[in-house]
Amino acid sequence: WTHWAFWLLVAAIAMVILIGALGRIGEYASGPALIRSEARMELTVSSPGVVTAIKVNPGDQVEKDQPLVLLDDSAEQAEFQRINNEFELQLIRALRDPSDQFARQALASLRAQKEYARARLGQRTIRSPGPGSVSAVHLKVGQQVSPGEPVMSLSGGDDKLQVMALLPGHYRPQLKPGMTLKLELSGYRYERQTLKIETVGEDVIGPQAARRLLGSAVSDAVSVAGSLVLVQASLPSRFFRAEGRSLQLHDGMSGTAEVRIRSQSILLTLIPGIKSLLEREDG
Repeated sequence: WTHWAFWLLVAAIAMVILIGALGRIGEYASGPALIRSEARMELTVSSPGVVTAIKVNPGDQVEKDQPLVLLDDSAEQAEFQRINNEFELQLIRALRDPSDQFARQALASLRAQKEYARARLGQRTIRSPGPGSVSAVHLKVGQQVSPGEPVMSLSGGDDKLQVMALLPGHYRPQLKPGMTLKLELSGYRYERQTLKIETVGEDVIGPQAARRLLGSAVSDAVSVAGSLVLVQASLPSRFFRAEGRSLQLHDGMSGTAEVRIRSQSILLTLIPGIKSLLEREDG
């Protein structure tokens, strides 16, 4: 029996070596991903204030320059009215006495002040930059808002969806457009979509820059740390299949993206020294 056991052991070792040489293990770059609308517009506040009125609701269609959100403008209204009253007073003096140089100089100064006050007053009304529909409203009446804070999201007519994935920054030299990206949505395990990478960020960025690129309204949905590179891929449809059903994709849904970087044999993975030895011999 020892004779047969010896050859059985030799065969087993040979099989392991063969599997190790022929079998391959892939190396993958993975990271969080978000679905974003290509036509989505995030409206923000340019000056601090208190919300006094919200003129639209999610789902409403809006036109260009349509008022969406009103901020408290009592101070700006009072300042504009004061300057306008003084402007009209100086205008009357100039009309009564066209030779009054002081009135003419005062008119020129007040005209500039009036335009500045009008511009400040206009900033208290947030208007639509173009036609579209209201996707989400991020505030409520009576809320105090700060400059740069998101107030509303608008979607344009050509509302295509794309995947924005944040992969580890050290993989940037090996990433390029055309590589395959697999997306697994949160809550739908093993339901993967296969996409093609369209763009790869030129620079490696940090977590704060990554959150700005994703958008302040949804950046908290993903956890990011360390150096990152942004890759993007378009979704061919607004629907995906899960458990035999067709479900709709929505802006802001999160998941995990995975890109295969390279593969090598199991033997080289288990014994890295063999690779160094082969490279030394080739050199």
